Amino acid sequence: MICALPAAPPVPSALGCRLHDWNVQARESLGRRRRRDGLILDLDDTLYPREQFVQSGLMAVARHVEETHGIPARNAFAVMEACRREGGAGRELQALCAWFGLTPGVIQPLLEVFRNHQPTLQLPEETSAVLTALKADGWRMVVLTNGLPRVQRAKVYALGLHAFVDDVVYAEEQTPGGKPSAEAFRAALKRLALPARRCVCVGDDPVRDIAAARALGMTTVWVSTHRRPGPLGPGAHDGVPTDTDAHIEALVDLPAALVGLKEVVDADAA
Repeated sequence: MICALPAAPPVPSALGCRLHDWNVQARESLGRRRRRDGLILDLDDTLYPREQFVQSGLMAVARHVEETHGIPARNAFAVMEACRREGGAGRELQALCAWFGLTPGVIQPLLEVFRNHQPTLQLPEETSAVLTALKADGWRMVVLTNGLPRVQRAKVYALGLHAFVDDVVYAEEQTPGGKPSAEAFRAALKRLALPARRCVCVGDDPVRDIAAARALGMTTVWVSTHRRPGPLGPGAHDGVPTDTDAHIEALVDLPAALVGLKEVVDADAA
């Protein structure tokens, strides 16, 4: 489902409806219709589900404790998974140590194993199809991602993203803390060689992706496919941040959303 959202309170567009009330069909080539030329794409939970990386990392930890402490990897992984199912996401290593009587001093080395492992990841078919189509239509694309750069580089390599996008910007190499700092987005715009008004930011985080990009004058598309629990930011309406220009529930809807945004802009300008 594609949802374009006006500022609250909702105001009908010049077409007499809000974009989230109708399904936009991409009737023409995006290369002929689009108004903006660049896409800034978030990575985790936008282009692929971050849970893939978590599972890969926990398995790496499980194999490590089998090698170093004689704990069967299957058992170690099961304990960490049980911790996640019971609402303990982020405390899997503590649960592992408590269950098997390991000293707290091993937590930091295990965290390094998690962070530094070579992840086993697979780019979803819909993501590769969408990126391929957008690239064929002439969109310039940069991935802008938060997180430890060495960790994010391993993800990008495992996913094979360089075959689909023009560049990858590691936000924390640009400014401490990365997104939502404007400096991170300016670095991505510089790689695209485009002004903010000609770019669309696509991401799952209402604050780090959507609000930050809007503050610089970019159009935004919020992707809720793999959204994790957390605050939506001020002004959320019906579970969707109202300061985004469009909402999609699956990345496969992105090309049509981009066309729909162009149609609404043209109608409002008429």
